[in-house]
Amino acid sequence: MIAIELNDAGIRVADASRALAESPGYAHLTGDGMQFGQVALGRAKLEPSLSFNRYWQHLDDQPLARAHVQARSQADLVHGHLQALWSALSEAPEDVVLVLPGTWSRDQIGLLLGIAEALDMPVRLLVDASLAAAKVPADCARLLHLDLHLHQAVLSTLTQTDTLSVTAAQRIDDVGLIGFREDWARSIGRRFVRETRFDPLHRAQTEQALHDALPALLENLSTEGRGTLELAAGETPYPLTLGCADLSTASSARVEVLLREIGRLAATDGVTEVQLTARSAEVPGLIQAIEAVPDLRAHALTADAAVRGGLALATTVSHRTDGVAWIRSRPLNEHAASGLPPGREDVPPLPPPTHLLYQDRAHVIGPQPLVVGRAPPAGSYGLRLDGELRGVSREHCSVRLDPQGAVVQDLSRYGTYLNGQRLDGEVYLRPGDRVRIGTPGVELLLIRAVGHDEAS
Repeated sequence: MIAIELNDAGIRVADASRALAESPGYAHLTGDGMQFGQVALGRAKLEPSLSFNRYWQHLDDQPLARAHVQARSQADLVHGHLQALWSALSEAPEDVVLVLPGTWSRDQIGLLLGIAEALDMPVRLLVDASLAAAKVPADCARLLHLDLHLHQAVLSTLTQTDTLSVTAAQRIDDVGLIGFREDWARSIGRRFVRETRFDPLHRAQTEQALHDALPALLENLSTEGRGTLELAAGETPYPLTLGCADLSTASSARVEVLLREIGRLAATDGVTEVQLTARSAEVPGLIQAIEAVPDLRAHALTADAAVRGGLALATTVSHRTDGVAWIRSRPLNEHAASGLPPGREDVPPLPPPTHLLYQDRAHVIGPQPLVVGRAPPAGSYGLRLDGELRGVSREHCSVRLDPQGAVVQDLSRYGTYLNGQRLDGEVYLRPGDRVRIGTPGVELLLIRAVGHDEAS
């Protein structure tokens, strides 16, 4: 079984063990045929008249403004993109879960299912993306889910009773990743002109190079707070060092639009938790702006939260013979919200590990949390990591002993991995488990020290 998250900012395909593909919603059409995903994105500024990026947002059968021999409508482009992803799989899965934004209409869903049928794609289940990704808090009056697409944001409201249900989903137009990227590119372009007299937006090649460099810059800003972007004019390199404030200032107007809509939907008598997808959380200054508002708090979800949640939900829904189920609610105690990797039992293992091993030194696991990161708080029981720290937070994760066993908790925005699978919340540990943090990663081994009686 696989899950496909249909967000044009990055269509994600995954099975229970790993990500299989991620493909932005771009198409590049020439007389030689159609290209999709990252290849098409890399041509968007070079040949804008041949580039399309609204076909997922406007899925319909109306003719394209610019006709093409292989694509007459938005639906044809969606068909081509799905076909490219489907044919790239090493083997066809028996079941497919489609994870969709809650703003899609019935007509769009019907058209999508028709395309899937034409591709012999065995769609078993449709799941609302906000429901699939949600991590249920215990103490908030209202739960909101924020995701960014290429041209819009989707803000969903979820209600907690004995079930978790999606009660509303709204589009916020012109506040998508493309808009943010254009803001950042213009601001960076002005910095280049001011400091080097080089204008990267003057030529399509350097404009494309600037946009290609933005994902790496955002990653560096999120992990280190600063990053260097280098562009070249001919053989002359032009480096520019940027901080989070440079990009957050450039996109402050769009962040204000998001804050206004969040504030309109927030609870009037309690705390509202805003759960942000990983692509939303990467927007510099957005999390800080949310948490600066009284009674608002932010939680960054993992990049694979929606596909993982969709797969987990599929295990709880019986096959239907009268069509495909469209899931917009689930019990609060489902595995999808547990934070447990696939195959990990809810019952903590006994006996638990006693030490965390790092660089040949064993650190005792006790009731006081052992905080692991590049800068644990002064006075805490901490493990400061050395060397290359890309993707490591100041306080990245913690390990502690509770009455039932040893527990690891992810504290970061960037992810903590247990035996190769990303965590979401708290998980009980076993001796022999391996915890990885950062890129390419620092690995920590869980061990158990035994006495004579236990060893024998």
